[in-house]
Amino acid sequence: MLRPWVVQRETTLLTCAPFLKVSSQTVALPDGRMVDDFYQIEMPDYTCILPEMHDGRWLLLRSYRHGPRRVCLTFPGGQVAADEQAGAAAQRELLEETGHVARAWRPLGSFVTQANQRCQTAHFFAATGCEQVQAPDSGDLEEQELVMMSRDEVVRAFAEGECPILEHAALLAFALNAGICR
Repeated sequence: MLRPWVVQRETTLLTCAPFLKVSSQTVALPDGRMVDDFYQIEMPDYTCILPEMHDGRWLLLRSYRHGPRRVCLTFPGGQVAADEQAGAAAQRELLEETGHVARAWRPLGSFVTQANQRCQTAHFFAATGCEQVQAPDSGDLEEQELVMMSRDEVVRAFAEGECPILEHAALLAFALNAGICR
């Protein structure tokens, strides 16, 4: 029977609140071995949303993303505040980044972003029946433009490398195969 590791001690090495915390743990393995300096990275959880308009087109953003160091397509989303539920954060982020609200929401799953260091949890949602109720006001650093695309256009854009970000590719895969996550 597989058993979990047990954290014996944790030391914070770096804190850059509210965005990053790095710590070192001493962990006891089930077989009795001890591992010193098993590093953990904590970052805020976030949402990633696939918004579908009344006419079936999907709403994406085009903006510069500093991780891949280029302009690319992404789905809306953002940080879950410390006192916020993921679904509420998704609704807030959709409104802030795009000015849209959705008639219906469907969670597509929540996943830890790194198997050993944890990092954060990504919460994926599909939002349908979207309509614009205000101008976007994300307050983010990047400039962005709203892009309406058909499902086939989005698939083609991702296949051509227009979105090099894993969580957005994962959201597309979940949406295209909606039965895999419930």
